[in-house]
Amino acid sequence: MTLKFMKQFSDIGGNVQSVADLINLIDNLDYFQCLWNVSAEYDLGFYWIKERGCYNLKELGNLANYFDYEKYGHDIALEQEGTFCSCGYVYHTGEGFTEDYDGEDVPEDYCVFD
Repeated sequence: MTLKFMKQFSDIGGNVQSVADLINLIDNLDYFQCLWNVSAEYDLGFYWIKERGCYNLKELGNLANYFDYEKYGHDIALEQEGTFCSCGYVYHTGEGFTEDYDGEDVPEDYCVFD
């Protein structure tokens, strides 16, 4: 994982001001989603409408031609507090964020020595 990609996660994960914050962020990467190749608001809106099936455009008939994917993608990005990066669109899934490392006591699962 590149440093630039990690920065995108840290932008979403809150203020990373210490090594402990960074370790906790890395430990919670499962709570982030990356939509690869979604690089703009239009792409994001199109993804949620077409790929995820949020709306059935067939039911809208000719009105589907007037759907503003860019505006919809903009609203989604605001709501999710997501960010676009070189690899795609990254957002926090809304699931719990745990802080197992306090900066002093290394959690037992991460100890390599007895």
